[in-house]
Amino acid sequence: MANGFDVFRVSNLVIDTAKESNIELTSLKLQKILFFLQGFYLYKYKARLIDGKFAKWQFGPIERDSYEYFRSYGSLPIHDEAFDFSTETFEITHIPPISANDIGSYRFADLKSELTKLLSIPTWKLIELTRNDPSWSNYEEAIKTYSAGDYTDQEIKICYIYCFELQD
Repeated sequence: MANGFDVFRVSNLVIDTAKESNIELTSLKLQKILFFLQGFYLYKYKARLIDGKFAKWQFGPIERDSYEYFRSYGSLPIHDEAFDFSTETFEITHIPPISANDIGSYRFADLKSELTKLLSIPTWKLIELTRNDPSWSNYEEAIKTYSAGDYTDQEIKICYIYCFELQD
């Protein structure tokens, strides 16, 4: 996990936790939660949770692979985990969500607690939080022309700290 976990393993954890909590999860909300979980992990554990890059888009950050996979849901709730499909064998392979076995029981409990907190925040509020942060707002013109660079780990961590840690 030197560079983080596959985004679909983390996405599946978010989907499963939303189902357990009876919280509707859309693709848009999933993207914001993945972003803030990355920030949380960078801040708390000085490591990346997700091995992926977050792009600066009109409605805030997105992780491209996860976005492409789940965008077909549109504004409808996501009900199914991500899976792999082999075009060679035509087999569907389950992608396991990350677990305590992957990161340890203490970190996993901490991550689940943060995830539960993020799931309780309305989508519009998560968007607002990301768009008010300088890591997005300073690039608004470039975002409109799809020429903004990806978020750096430092920007993600600072956004998380500003939105959650300094507010407590």
